[in-house]
Amino acid sequence: MKNKERENGITLVALVVTIIVLLILAGVSISLVLGNNGIITRAQDAVTKYKEAEANEQWQMDNFMANYEGGDAYARALQQKGLSATATENGYLAAEDAGDGKNVTLYHYDNNGNVTETETLAYAPEDLFTFDSSTNAITGININDDDVYYDDGIHLGDITGTLVIPKKINGSEVIKVNISDNYGLYSINTVIVPDGVTEISEDGFRDCEEMEYILLPNTLEKIGDYAFHYCWKLKKIVLPNSVTSVGYAGFSQCDALTDISLPNRS
Repeated sequence: MKNKERENGITLVALVVTIIVLLILAGVSISLVLGNNGIITRAQDAVTKYKEAEANEQWQMDNFMANYEGGDAYARALQQKGLSATATENGYLAAEDAGDGKNVTLYHYDNNGNVTETETLAYAPEDLFTFDSSTNAITGININDDDVYYDDGIHLGDITGTLVIPKKINGSEVIKVNISDNYGLYSINTVIVPDGVTEISEDGFRDCEEMEYILLPNTLEKIGDYAFHYCWKLKKIVLPNSVTSVGYAGFSQCDALTDISLPNRS
C-alpha cells in the first residue's frame, strides 16, 4: 500500500513538474510572439518600415516628376496629336509626314506654342540603312554606301544637321530602329523618328555624340539597353505616354541631359 502511495506521489510530482515546464514554455512562446522583440512586434515594425520606405520612394518620384516634367508636357501633347516631338532649350520641335511619302514638315515652336518657322525635310535615302525585312528593323547604317564613310565613327556625307528616318524601306513600314551599329554617328545633331516605330533597339543611338535632340512618336513603346549611351550632347528628351519600358543604362553617360520628361501615367 505504501509503495502504491509512493508511486502515486511520484506521478503527481511528475505531473506538477510537467505542468510547470509547460507553463514556462508557454510563457517563453508568448514572449517570443508578443514580447517587445517578438515575432508580431517585428512583423509590425517591418510593415511600418515598408510603408515609410514606400512613402519616401513615392515622395522621391513625385519630386523627380516635379523637377523633370516642367513645360515639356506641351511636347507630349504634340506627340498625342500624331507628331514626333521634343522640347528644346528655346521651345519645341515637332515633325509630321508631309503626305507625299518623301518629306516631313518640321515645325519650330516658341515657349508659348507659336510656330516660328516651318521647314520641309526629305526622308533619308532608304539605301542609307541596313534593314531586316523579317522584323521590319533598321539594324544599322550601310557604311558601304557611296555617301557614307567610316573614320572613328559613321559620317553621312551630305546629310548634316538633321537625320529624318524614313517611314518605309522597300515598301515595309519601319518598326524598330538601331542606327549606331556600335560605331557612333557624327555630323547629326537632330534625329526625327517617324510615326509607326515601336522600339528603339539595344544600342539604338549609342555613341551618337553630336546628337542634341531626338523627336519621338507616340507609337514608341520600348527603349532598349544602352539606347542612348554616350550621347554626350543630348540635352532634352520627351518620352511619349506610349513608352512602357526603358532598358538598363538607357541614358547613361548623357552628360548634357538636363531634362527627361517621363510618360504620364495619371
